[in-house]
Amino acid sequence: MLEELANRRLTRLESQLTQLRSDLLELDSGLSDEENETFLEPVENTLERAKTRQEALAQASEDSVPDFYDRYVSALDDLDVRLDNLHEITGYIELHARQRAEDTEMIDDISEVCSEVSSPLNISITVLPTIWESYAIFPLQERSGEIYSLLAPRHANPRQYQPLLAHELGHALFDQVGKDRAYHDRMWEIDADWGGERGDFAEYWDEWYTEFLCDACGVLTFGPAYVYAISDYLHNQRPYNLFTEHPPNALRLRFISQLTRDVFPESALEMVQPVLASIDGHLNNQTQNKPEDYDSYVAEDLLTLVSDAAQREVDNELPRITGKVNSDESLDEIDSEIKYRVKVNRKWAQNGG
Repeated sequence: MLEELANRRLTRLESQLTQLRSDLLELDSGLSDEENETFLEPVENTLERAKTRQEALAQASEDSVPDFYDRYVSALDDLDVRLDNLHEITGYIELHARQRAEDTEMIDDISEVCSEVSSPLNISITVLPTIWESYAIFPLQERSGEIYSLLAPRHANPRQYQPLLAHELGHALFDQVGKDRAYHDRMWEIDADWGGERGDFAEYWDEWYTEFLCDACGVLTFGPAYVYAISDYLHNQRPYNLFTEHPPNALRLRFISQLTRDVFPESALEMVQPVLASIDGHLNNQTQNKPEDYDSYVAEDLLTLVSDAAQREVDNELPRITGKVNSDESLDEIDSEIKYRVKVNRKWAQNGG
């Protein structure tokens, strides 16, 4: 029969969903059953649609069977895609649950950063930290976007580099507030006058906005510690290379340096002077590797608009933080709202970068 393979496939996919449901609900991930249901609901809805089309096919007249069969297979394809996504989500949650049980210190450390930085970013999200090969963040739900998987790599001295987590949390802020309208409009004005193909300039800067915003989130929340950490992370031999997905490292470092000079209190600016000088020296040394068209992609007024947008969205606690960094107060006496950031900035200050 025409539907025999399709029916067997439906049975197989339904079995997978049953197993994934069981796995999710049994994991000790810290999520409630209601939160886990948000991952399952889209897949279950797609399963029900496939079953409805299976029933419609069984009742179809002979002439309409091909059309109803095609709709049934289409629903099965959709179910396959959603199940693949659920498999991936379950894998990340399972890894988080295992690491949460086995590597409590590092998972707790990441959670502490997220808890402290979420407040000045004005976001309310549930973060599932997972130790991975590099930094990344992505929402696990199809809708509402309140639960995120946050990846962080192992380091010889992880706490020194945890300021980079503020950049990743900035992506969650972007999910809430979106792109600044003035930036969007100015981007297209520049694109119109740029001289290349319509949309070429905008294609880059449309993608770059988020990365610049996230760097601003790091600067505004962690202060000097972020400048030191990100300058280490972005150090390479080809800082001027152009990619659509990420801004050139040189442009990111210039943006961070300028924002630092604009918003840091004097004591914080004094603390980062050595690394700012090192950044300038590195970028000047690598100009021989700059592509010929690099300068045509640099738009200072767009960077200013990102900076302005970030300062509207993010609470600037840097005077308070840097004041405590330079004080003699013990960490136990410092307000828990800024304690972690004070601790990490003191580490960078004591190490001289």
